[in-house]
Order: sequence, then structure tokens, then C-alpha cells
Amino acid sequence: MNSLSLALILVLLAMAATVALSHRTVRRQCQSGAEESALGIICVSPWWLAWMLISLILLSSLLYGQLGRYGDWNSGVVQERVDYLLQAAINQSRMEADTRPQDSDTLMQLADSYASGGKYADAVAVIEQLISLNGESAQRLGLKAKYLYYRDNRTLGNEALAAVSKALELDNSDVTTREFMATQAYRKGAYGTAIEHWQVILDSGNGGAYRRAIESAITRAQAKQLAARQQP
Repeated sequence: MNSLSLALILVLLAMAATVALSHRTVRRQCQSGAEESALGIICVSPWWLAWMLISLILLSSLLYGQLGRYGDWNSGVVQERVDYLLQAAINQSRMEADTRPQDSDTLMQLADSYASGGKYADAVAVIEQLISLNGESAQRLGLKAKYLYYRDNRTLGNEALAAVSKALELDNSDVTTREFMATQAYRKGAYGTAIEHWQVILDSGNGGAYRRAIESAITRAQAKQLAARQQP
């Protein structure tokens, strides 16, 4: 029996001893001969309860030895984190897509759910399904490039670059594509390139509700660009 099982038994034995001693204290209060105290505590031998607990310990240890994995207690591995709310959203989106496989909004929601859960390969597959059903658009191609980028561990490969090029041919100021390119450029430290992409969005008037956020992003990029230039 290994140290984990021994520690479990010792802890349970200590609990049994504590209960037994506590019960003995109560029993002393019952020495008048009454079978039940004013608090309703039955005056019986403390060892009866102790033997019950010991039997429970032995039975638990036997079951643990037969069914447990005590040999693996110190060889655990980190499990991939599961966000059950995200998984529930993915499952819901998948069921809706199964019900309405031709609906573009439903497929777009499924792709977004996959991406939110980090399942970028699945997100790419759904976007490709959407493109095959309804044709290419700048937004769909931009999303495909984005999901390919994250699927490939933040690498802008040839497939993603081709999707970006095609998206900008269809709409040079597409917010999805430009925002993606700006973000990945910013992360690489290419602040001038990031500013250019964000500025195209602002100049086109397509920023909408994100205009202030984009302006703030440009300001931060300009500050970092200036700081980089001032470094010796």
C-alpha cells in the first residue's frame, strides 16, 4: 500500500479517535443511569461508533485498492482546459446548423462559436462550406484568413495570404480583413503597417461603432513606433 493510501487511513483513524473521545465525554454526562440525555443523545458505548468507523475505513481502503488509481497519484498531467459554456454554445450552434445547413447566418454563427472555443480548424471548414454554398465575399475570405492564421499557430501562411489578397480585391476596405491584418502586424511590431490598415478602415467610413477603438489603437501604435525609433 503506498503513501497516499496510508495517509488516507491515518486521517480517517484520527477522525474515528476524535469522535470516540467526544462520545466518551458525552457518555460521562449520562452516568446518572438515564438512557438518554436531555439533549437526546443516546448513552451507548463509544467503541461501538469507533468500530463502525474502522469498518468503514477498511471497506473504503479495500475498494480504493481494487478500483482506485493510487499508483498514478504523482504522475498527473495538465488537462486541456474546457470551458463548458463555450462548448454548450458550440453544441447549440452545431444543432442549428444541422437543422438549417443552407442558412448562411447559422453557418457563420457556427464558425464564430468554433473560433471562440479555439477550434480554428473546424471554423475554417465551416467558412469553406459557407463559401462553397454562397460564394466568396470579402468578409468570408477575411475570416478564413484569420482562422487559418490562428490554426497555424499565428503564422500567416500562403493560404491565408491568398485569402487576404482575394478579399481586398473584392473590397479594399473590408473591415474584417483590414482589422485582422492590422492586429497581426501590431503583434509582430510592424506598427506602421498596422496603422496603414486601420487608417484605410477609418478613411472608408466603415469603422462604425468601432471607430473610437480603432483611433485608440492607432494612437497606441504611433506611440510604440515613436518609442522604437528613439531607441539607440
